[in-house]
Amino acid sequence: AGNYLIRNHRWSHQYLQKWSSLEASLPDVYYHNNDNGALHLHLLLLLDVNVSTVTKCYSIWQDSTNETIYDRFVGCFKCAL
Repeated sequence: AGNYLIRNHRWSHQYLQKWSSLEASLPDVYYHNNDNGALHLHLLLLLDVNVSTVTKCYSIWQDSTNETIYDRFVGCFKCAL
């Protein structure tokens, strides 16, 4: 996720809490890109993307055992946006 600034506001606190809660959803596989992968998923949920699209992207993320599959997840994310 790199460095970022966020305004000290209730919405911002909720945003960060929801993002950090995705730690419990991290795939039990080698390559899921930790915080960045969770951030992509969090943005899809935050932007209220179609549930079937989120489910599809989440499934790809869960199966990401290497960079190629992870890149498919990122592609799914970009298409969803």
